[in-house]
Amino acid sequence: MRRFSLIGRLGPDDTSSVETVQPDADVFEIDFLDGDRRMGFGIGHALDQLASLGLQPSEKGIDLVVLAALVNAGDTRVSRKLNAQDGWTREIDLYVPVSAPSAWTASARSIEAMLRFLTGDRWRVFFRDRTSRTKILAIAPKRLAIDGLTKVSLLSGGLDSLVGAVDLLSGGE
Repeated sequence: MRRFSLIGRLGPDDTSSVETVQPDADVFEIDFLDGDRRMGFGIGHALDQLASLGLQPSEKGIDLVVLAALVNAGDTRVSRKLNAQDGWTREIDLYVPVSAPSAWTASARSIEAMLRFLTGDRWRVFFRDRTSRTKILAIAPKRLAIDGLTKVSLLSGGLDSLVGAVDLLSGGE
């Protein structure tokens, strides 16, 4: 049985040593940033599109996208045919750079259980701190998505919500 370790990296200054739990695992590093701190693999493009709409994801949101990209890499790049112990089950470790490792580490076992259920593989997920240069990756929007809005109305679907929305609209809001 071969175990694979995928180490997420964030650019050329992310050179910290990552000690893998399984020393004899096949190790692959995946760099998500180019030299200009732009996210690769379509993530940077998605961040640009959000910014153009006046939206900015949280850093934890970006952490989730990096985790998902590493899961996708493990699932699509580690062959079941060549590496599964029983024709299906693979063993994959992920080392994910995140903005707040302690927040993610508390959920690691739940994430591993979810991935095992969804894929039938044995996953282990480890979180590590981003570099100081990559603490903030979200692209700040040039304009806010709420330009020109003066009120927000929550619509539950009930008659009182409808009346409130009609009152606001008829008052020019």
